[in-house]
Amino acid sequence: MTKPQSALDAPAAPAIDWLLVCDQISRPAMALDSSLRVLHANKPALELLGEDYVSLGGAPLPTPVARAIGEARAANSEYCDVTWADSRREVRLRLTLHGRQGDPGLFVVAFDADRARAGRDRVVVAEPSLPLDRLAHVKPELHALIDSIPGPSMLVDRDLRFRWVNGRYEQWIGRPSADLIGRRLEEFFDESQVRERRPYWVCALSGVPVTGERTVMLPNGARRALRVHYVPVYDGFGHAVGFYTVGNDIQDLRESEQRTSFLSSHDTLTGLPNRVLFRQMLSQAIGNGRRSRCMLALLLVDLDHFKDVNETLGHGVGDELIRLVPLRMHDALRATDYLARISGDEFMVILEGIADAGSAEVAARKLIEALGRPFEVRGHRVYVTASVGICLWPEQGDDPEELLKRADAAMHRAKQSGRNTFCRFTPSMLEASTRRRRLDTGLRLALERNELTVHYQPIVSLGSRAVVGAEALLRWNHPESGWIAPAEFVPLAEETGFIRDIGAWVLDVACRQLSRWLERRPDFNLAVNLSLQQLRHDQLAQLVRQRLEDHGCDPRRLTLELTETSLLYDTDRAKRTLTELRAMGLRVAVDDFGTGFSSLSHLQCFAVDTVKIDRSFVADMIGDRANHAIVTAVLALARALGLDVVAEGIESEAQHAELVGLGCTTGQGFLFGRPVPADEFETRFIQHI
Repeated sequence: MTKPQSALDAPAAPAIDWLLVCDQISRPAMALDSSLRVLHANKPALELLGEDYVSLGGAPLPTPVARAIGEARAANSEYCDVTWADSRREVRLRLTLHGRQGDPGLFVVAFDADRARAGRDRVVVAEPSLPLDRLAHVKPELHALIDSIPGPSMLVDRDLRFRWVNGRYEQWIGRPSADLIGRRLEEFFDESQVRERRPYWVCALSGVPVTGERTVMLPNGARRALRVHYVPVYDGFGHAVGFYTVGNDIQDLRESEQRTSFLSSHDTLTGLPNRVLFRQMLSQAIGNGRRSRCMLALLLVDLDHFKDVNETLGHGVGDELIRLVPLRMHDALRATDYLARISGDEFMVILEGIADAGSAEVAARKLIEALGRPFEVRGHRVYVTASVGICLWPEQGDDPEELLKRADAAMHRAKQSGRNTFCRFTPSMLEASTRRRRLDTGLRLALERNELTVHYQPIVSLGSRAVVGAEALLRWNHPESGWIAPAEFVPLAEETGFIRDIGAWVLDVACRQLSRWLERRPDFNLAVNLSLQQLRHDQLAQLVRQRLEDHGCDPRRLTLELTETSLLYDTDRAKRTLTELRAMGLRVAVDDFGTGFSSLSHLQCFAVDTVKIDRSFVADMIGDRANHAIVTAVLALARALGLDVVAEGIESEAQHAELVGLGCTTGQGFLFGRPVPADEFETRFIQHI
């Protein structure tokens, strides 16, 4: 196709951001240089070209296609038809020449499928930047480009007047293009909307591409979240003479983020806050108590023998009973009291502004009486009782975690007292605290006494069950108490800050072992956990780099795992540290995903590579609709963000089969192997591969 002389004679213009527009087109589209080498191709074009063109860098077109385009250029033809060799698919190519006469510069080629001859498919071509006073010469191509973008898009001149809009923009603003063209943008927005949008207009007219997000009210009253890209348009001398917008409807993404956030902070069965959110509520309540100088009480309510309901009447009846319990509890509580579900049959209550301990006991009696009345569930009359533990602030502690532990100790004392009663915490229940102090003392000596060790649990491909890596896990073999559970001593090490020394030791051991295994398995991957205290350490990146260099490890084979909640503390420092680590080639995984209070923005902010579904969801996903829904939602979210997923705690063939069916590709758990010492792991999983 021959360009109008005025366009061909124009001085060579700097390239606009046509890559963005190319990627917005739903049909195959490519950009070629004058030698017919591919500079850029959108996703539909890559599917047509094949996998070899994923990394382009100037890849040549297939010979038959290049020959057909060359013949069309020689004949000044706008179209050419070719048969794609691999797919035997006949396509029509529309060619648009860009640049000066004698120096053709770039092509943007749009592929039209078989429907072209029937006139049922439109071919669109990206257009180079040109002065808007010459727009009349290129209107068909430029307008076709804007019309082809699936989101609302418009072309605006330097005076902020509409020059063109696509059909989608007409739908979003509720006006035909005839009412818009030639009129200023300010006429269609109120003062606050203009104030919100003007910075983006100014940036685009200054030659700076910019992106913004906003919520838009559609003519039908619906609200949609929109991400808008403002792309400058230049004249032939490089001066910005307007801009066009590319709008993406991100409402579904926002709703998905909100659903995931809700699932992370609320119990899906009852809609109540979960344990993570409850901790935040308790911290806030303590802050309120300090300001008002009023007492508060913490009540842990545990349903007695709830498992009997599931075993005799089925999990469906059990789930329905759990839904009814909060309604009964709310009737017994004040409107200002807080209620949360922290585990299967355990609920937490915060009573703020109480006068004395007697007020907490009155509330406990009311709850026990309310729950003692029979429930009508699916034709069954179900009876349950409750045991309640009471802990008072500030009399019995100031730290939220300590209050939770003391309420738990009181609840267990109530169960030991015959159930269906309540018990207030007393100092005689401090056996657990005494053990904690002993652990603290012993842990500080464990490193120098060589009582700590690192075990390795295999991570497998769920499809083939082949071992693809391992997770390094800390273990403590106490000379008197034997093996001590990590859940008991790791939090203690975190609180005391000793986890930094332990973490550095684990990293050194793991890197040494990884170096050995990489000699046999160059593709082997090892995951090492990072604590919040380690993430806060300014020298973490330097420490990791030194350990990798000391042992000659390929950083691409090391994954650092962090819990969801650790990303929420001092996010700026965490982001800087993780950026340094990822620059070395390391991968970052979010451990125990679904138990914290994160969101899509956190995953995107920290550029996470992998999410690990917490074992608590996997353990009960068979037969528990709530946990199954969480696993399904996490997998869908990961696919949308291009993240890898590892399912933790797989212990049965049923869980394995269900995860495979949901599209989960990688996992770990006792079904494939328990954590074992390095020599045993090597014998079982490295030597025989």
